[in-house]
Amino acid sequence: MTSARFFVVARVAVASVTLACSASPNPDKPGGNPVANAAAPNVSGRTLVVSPKLLEAGRITVVPAARAVPSDDLTVTGEVTAPPDGAAEISAPIGGRVRAILVKEGDHVAAGATLATLDAAEVARTVMDLGRAEARRDRAERVMQQEQQLIEGNATSARNLAEARSELKAAEVEKRGARELLTHYGAASGARVLVKTPIGGTVLLRTIVLGKSVETGARLFRVVDADKLLVRADVPENDAADIHEGMEAMLAWPARKTSCTGTVESRAPSLDPSTRTMPFRVRPRVGCPKLVEGGFVDVTLSRPSTTGAQALVGIPRDALVELDAVPVVFVALSRPGEFRATTVRVARVSSSMAYIEDGLAPGDTVVVAGAILLKGELMRSALE
Repeated sequence: MTSARFFVVARVAVASVTLACSASPNPDKPGGNPVANAAAPNVSGRTLVVSPKLLEAGRITVVPAARAVPSDDLTVTGEVTAPPDGAAEISAPIGGRVRAILVKEGDHVAAGATLATLDAAEVARTVMDLGRAEARRDRAERVMQQEQQLIEGNATSARNLAEARSELKAAEVEKRGARELLTHYGAASGARVLVKTPIGGTVLLRTIVLGKSVETGARLFRVVDADKLLVRADVPENDAADIHEGMEAMLAWPARKTSCTGTVESRAPSLDPSTRTMPFRVRPRVGCPKLVEGGFVDVTLSRPSTTGAQALVGIPRDALVELDAVPVVFVALSRPGEFRATTVRVARVSSSMAYIEDGLAPGDTVVVAGAILLKGELMRSALE
């Protein structure tokens, strides 16, 4: 009874992928490969019909083949970093006690937003100094005005007028200094200090605790603008000459099975003497997933062949599978969920691309993700 139940379940599990054999391939049709087909007559031309739900769910994805000049790919590991204007470490402008915390980690803030407030005795003293400076300045101004009136009536000396002017100037300097100091502290009123962010972005770190005292210069927050994050990578000394600003780079996250393109924004003018590598930075293009500071990304750079090779039909390397040592790709047919196994002759393979000499035509739509799934079903059908 158990065996029978298992047999039924197994048949249901593979019901979404069915196999149908088409007629023998015609070498005269576009995309035909008589040489490769002769090597594997039981493979090429077979048709697989799968449930369209596999495509909708992303288990099977397809891309069009296109003509491309073979290239030598260079793949290195890059780290997501923030440029100088893309991150800010916000520290305490003055020692004090944490009065309020207005944001939490993960919050998005605009440039100039207040993150926290501090109560600082030093600010209170500076406020008092400002008050005294303002009073001194007002008094010095009145004295100078009186001296100017007296000098006109020859009732005072030029020396007294000069001293009055000097006192007014000193009072104005004292007042201006107290105001600038309060601005530096970010003082709002009384002894309260506003801690603000100079850039917009996401609060990634908060180190302060409500009611706890902090010292001048203590690190309080880290804010990062995710839209400005870059990928920093290093290439060996022998490959440094091949990297230049403006070249295209492929960014890939293998664990997430996703990728996008970027542009080499800058490269160092010299090698790192300790590692003998050259650092460069890649800016992701529109459409890339959000980067996370400190994360790692595979960076692939395509270097055109210097041998003068002609353009061939290029497909992602993952679209290429082998059956009995014969290279095979699965080509999408007009009906959704229907694919034809096609043997191909491979001219060159790089870390990310395969260049086909015979068997595919530009515009043929080939399976990338899911090619292994279709290969397994093709092998299973051969045993039946």
